[in-house]
Amino acid sequence: MTAFGQVYGEGLFDLASEEGIDKQVLSELKTISSILSEEHDYVRLMMNQSIPAAERAGLLQDAFAGRCHQYVLNFLKLISDRNAFDQFPQCLSAYEKRYHEKHNIEFVTVTTAIELTKLQKERLTAALHERTGKEILLKEIVDPSVRGGIRCEMSGYTLDNTILTKLATLRRSLSSAY
Repeated sequence: MTAFGQVYGEGLFDLASEEGIDKQVLSELKTISSILSEEHDYVRLMMNQSIPAAERAGLLQDAFAGRCHQYVLNFLKLISDRNAFDQFPQCLSAYEKRYHEKHNIEFVTVTTAIELTKLQKERLTAALHERTGKEILLKEIVDPSVRGGIRCEMSGYTLDNTILTKLATLRRSLSSAY
């Protein structure tokens, strides 16, 4: 995450949280992120310094007025004015991080060789909740190269019980023994 993204994302979060609209703003930011990820030309347009800042603000006004909270619209205008519209994803990441901290939410990336069943997801979520005391949101990745087992990545640490890792550990211990 960039320093710009952190400062501006956290600033928007502080404002939205103070007003009690942090969930609404997060939802709107995610929607806008989805739109921008498909409209690369729009991002380039907002970054084009040959277009006056007032004109870019007008384009944002036309595109988003009435479709999002005024704070979100003003935020978009601000990052466009700072010629940092391409920093929107980093701002969203910083906002989400603060939102998750405030609401005691842990985002966990789970990697397995095959898709987990509903029961396995429920049990894993319950076990992680018990371990962390937080609401758990799972993001699943199916990666056949792990061969079996499970890897959970959260808050800067990894719980890895995959066959791939166990084989690598065994390989290292065998090679160091000889």
